Amino acid sequence: MSNQNNKNEFFDKAEMNVQINVSSEMRDGTILYSDIYSPAEKGQYPILLSRIPYGKNKPRYHSLYMDPLRAIQRGYVVVIQDVRGKHTSDGEFDPFFNELSDGYDTLEWITNQEWCDGNIGMFGISYHGATQWLAAASEHPSLKTIIPGVTSDSYFDSWTYLGGVLQFYWMTHWTVGGLVLDDIKRKSQNLNERKELAKWNLDNTDAESLTSPLKSLPPFKEIGNFYNDWIEHDSYDDYWKKTSPKEYFDRINIPVLNMGGWYDGFLRGTVRCFTGMDQNSDDEISKYQQLLLGPWTHEPMPKPLAGQKHFGNKASGEAIDIQGIMLNWYDHWLQGHEYSDSHRVKYYTMIENEWKTSYNWPPENTSKLTFYLHSNGDANQSMEGKLNFLIPKSENPDQYIYDPKDPVITIGGAHLGGVPGYFETGVHGQEEVEKRKDVLIYTTEVLENHLEVSGNVKVNLFASSTAEDTDWTARLCYVDQAGKSWNISDGILRASFAGGLDKKRFINPNEIYQYCIDLGPISIKLNPCMKLRLQISSSNFPAYATNTNLKNNKYPTTDFVNANQIIYHDSDHPSNLVFDGIA
Repeated sequence: MSNQNNKNEFFDKAEMNVQINVSSEMRDGTILYSDIYSPAEKGQYPILLSRIPYGKNKPRYHSLYMDPLRAIQRGYVVVIQDVRGKHTSDGEFDPFFNELSDGYDTLEWITNQEWCDGNIGMFGISYHGATQWLAAASEHPSLKTIIPGVTSDSYFDSWTYLGGVLQFYWMTHWTVGGLVLDDIKRKSQNLNERKELAKWNLDNTDAESLTSPLKSLPPFKEIGNFYNDWIEHDSYDDYWKKTSPKEYFDRINIPVLNMGGWYDGFLRGTVRCFTGMDQNSDDEISKYQQLLLGPWTHEPMPKPLAGQKHFGNKASGEAIDIQGIMLNWYDHWLQGHEYSDSHRVKYYTMIENEWKTSYNWPPENTSKLTFYLHSNGDANQSMEGKLNFLIPKSENPDQYIYDPKDPVITIGGAHLGGVPGYFETGVHGQEEVEKRKDVLIYTTEVLENHLEVSGNVKVNLFASSTAEDTDWTARLCYVDQAGKSWNISDGILRASFAGGLDKKRFINPNEIYQYCIDLGPISIKLNPCMKLRLQISSSNFPAYATNTNLKNNKYPTTDFVNANQIIYHDSDHPSNLVFDGIA
């Protein structure tokens, strides 16, 4: 193997050839189009491929994560392709469903080109992370590695839904802003009709319109009909299993470098991609799975600003040279150069603002820490609820009224599609949320020592409701020395999915059930004089669709009922917060 510091000297000042709209035929005759960036010197090279739905001519969707010129200087050809039915490519776009077969056919086409040496890697974030996983599931022999960023192992949970609840604002935002604009241009043959639909789209992307049911809005009758499919398939059924990467992990036998952000909406799925491949691959493949986690939002992914908090310049993509990390990975797996980094997991601990390494997730140096909920039945009054290591004995439960017409508003969190002043993502102060009577607050005493949360966070809740179905939300926060509360992570669970996401199992009103709410992975280190806090409620809108408290939660609907929610914390029902950490 050659030394990385001396490799590819020929390409230090390489010129680039660019071919635009190069056609390739899929197995059913559909033509897809690609742009190809290659060294001026003819020859056979390893390939870096990205397949995207947002337009191959838009640099923000590829150059931010892999600059073609920099890749060429390292000896690669870069291929950027519009997926089926988007922008220049022919066919109909049906999210995820054609990416496995089209991925294979594209890899086969590239392999047969005279400029390909038979070694292909893929890159991209979000949906073009999904195209990587599904191409890998096709088992094409030329695909040697992938680097999917901020994507998921399932396009049901941690993408379209979370805990059985529709990720309402994100799905609306993505459908209207990210996917349908192109469909309007493609499918309206009449110029006046196209102008009318485009005007409707632009006029209806304000906050109010985006939180109304989309199913009944005009353009979705002709375009973007996949949104209606997502609403209809509201459990993890065969519709979703066909395209979920986790269903194919046992047949994906290539090294994978996963990248994710603490405040990205796909964070859970990103980490599950790593742990799922780790558990389902043979030992040889398992040891070549890696995970990089920073204090980033979805886009632009490697920026260390999340909401109202900046986590230090050392967390930026520029500081760690994220493209250099990727190219070193490709150099090893596609060109045979040395790669000595044996740390499978690299993660950034917030507040402490340090990069750390581990072989596994959660990190090996953590242990399970359990904090129990306590109160005298007044956790929604002056923040009287307590959080500590003591198992509760005899305590009065807490209760509140959940009114679907007056939901708790989303302020911060790991979500996508934020709008400043309306739908805030990342880290934000929680004072407005914590004033509400339908939000229960449980807080530790002032910490005497550091408390690190590095791993997966869950809340085990014993609760009853007067409703036939309802939602439970939990948000982990920290309180700084000035007494201000800041969100760390949050989660939601629909009561009817407590037994699994495969089907609904409706609850009996007023009966006590145990619910496990997943708050996702995180790494943060609280300082002495801070406090840890937990919020419990039943809504987080518009991040998630509100529950009607009825068995029929289909959209659109105007049927809602209020629910009386009771949270129990006694010796028989020890509601608790549990996470991997260091006390």
